[in-house]
Amino acid sequence: MPNANIIKGTPETFSKFSMCGYKDSKNPGYSSKVDWNIKMYDKGMRYDFLIDEKSNAIGGIEYMPAEYSPRPCNAPGYLIINCLYIMKKPYKGLGYGSQLLESCLSYAQQNSYSGVAVIVRDGSWMAGDKLFLKHGFKLVEENAEAYKLLALKLKDEADTPQLIREAIPEIFADGLYLFYSHQCPYTYKAIADISEIAEKEFEIAVNVVNIDENNYFHFAPFGTFHIVYNGELIAYHPISGTRFRNIMKKMHK
Repeated sequence: MPNANIIKGTPETFSKFSMCGYKDSKNPGYSSKVDWNIKMYDKGMRYDFLIDEKSNAIGGIEYMPAEYSPRPCNAPGYLIINCLYIMKKPYKGLGYGSQLLESCLSYAQQNSYSGVAVIVRDGSWMAGDKLFLKHGFKLVEENAEAYKLLALKLKDEADTPQLIREAIPEIFADGLYLFYSHQCPYTYKAIADISEIAEKEFEIAVNVVNIDENNYFHFAPFGTFHIVYNGELIAYHPISGTRFRNIMKKMHK
């Protein structure tokens, strides 16, 4: 059985480990993620790394106070888990996911949070619900795109969290808008690929909008990446250039 340990990330150590499979400091997604972590650390964001015997980061969990999380969830007094993942297959199914989750729950209890919430979905980009249900989380809400809000109350008087789903503002009714957060290092490749295809193949300029600098773009369930075209939400998590091309071809038939 391969061994791994959990260590707490700090502003001094974030740049020493890979996150979500990225580690190259020259990669804009990774460098921006490190900067985002350092900035959000003062607001309560915590990132626990799963480290193998060679001191390589092979997984992690990221959580933060709900009011600062990019996930569209109203959960006063709660921590929101943004990400929980294990990258390497040999380390999956060995209980390390539970250890990462328990690290978060311990932090929440020690710091008197009302509870912990997480948005999940089967498939890529987000964790599924099995691990959380195993640890006592309850299903609170599920939306039309099969995103589920789960919560674990740590105080009897805690409010029940809710998903936020606002209407797309009229200012985005015309044109192509790509919204992203520095929270996710994958977004940069998606932005580059999609922008090139939109401009060269469809002659459409992409308006790239940073979510971190705005607090009212809560109209997509993933929260850190979504695309709006002529007022319609056409992607709500990072997608490949090929996927974007196929979506646009269908819309322009």
